[in-house]
Amino acid sequence: MFQLKGKVGTRVAGLFLALAMLAGNFEAAQASQRLAEDFEAVQASPYLEEEGIEQRALGASVKKAKGLEYQSQKADTGVICIIKNTKSYALNLTATCSYYNKSKKKIGEKTAGNYSLEPGKRCVMFFARPRNSKNQYASYKSYKIGFKAKRTSNSITYGTKYIKTLKKSKSSSGITAKFKNNSKTKWQFVHATCVFYDSKGKPVGQYGTYLHCEKPKSVVTVTFRYPYGADYKPIKGKSYKIFIDYAYKYGSSR
Repeated sequence: MFQLKGKVGTRVAGLFLALAMLAGNFEAAQASQRLAEDFEAVQASPYLEEEGIEQRALGASVKKAKGLEYQSQKADTGVICIIKNTKSYALNLTATCSYYNKSKKKIGEKTAGNYSLEPGKRCVMFFARPRNSKNQYASYKSYKIGFKAKRTSNSITYGTKYIKTLKKSKSSSGITAKFKNNSKTKWQFVHATCVFYDSKGKPVGQYGTYLHCEKPKSVVTVTFRYPYGADYKPIKGKSYKIFIDYAYKYGSSR
């Protein structure tokens, strides 16, 4: 998908406004101004991908809460949420997704967490769709995500920047990727999630897993399997994006 960026995009948006003003149409000028603002907002979105989904936005509005920016999207088997820490320090984050029926009655909730969401970094959280008494996926009308965030303990050392993706490829079962711990630190927990998108850039599923490259300079190959829909059939999607959710340990960096 073709998109204009940076100064070029701003000039194009400004051109709409200038033409409307020259035409003496105030309503058109206002509409053009809104277009320019929307255009700049899209260009500035932290969720415009640099790889995998070819600069498509996630298709959901960006919301803010407790020093976070996040987008959430319904998928067949639950809700996918991509969260960015806008603070200057790491956050110990807990998120709860509550599901409601058409009568606005809560029918279930799911919780996820990240002990070390680094400043300026993003992670993925998935909230599984509630099930009924027959263990079938329950239908729901709406959902709401709430967050609890506090500063990560000083006893935690983090370093997602050291987890390097060496290679990625598609296979019949999913996305296979090779990762390396490019540091001298032995991490205790390293986790990554692959989000799968449809042709319009909408998330349709995810697969998260621990990366066992905790040891310094170690390399690991994992397969992020295609997610299954509510009909238990695999959803391959058209594109994907891999997020390193966290890499941390308790204690010093050695």
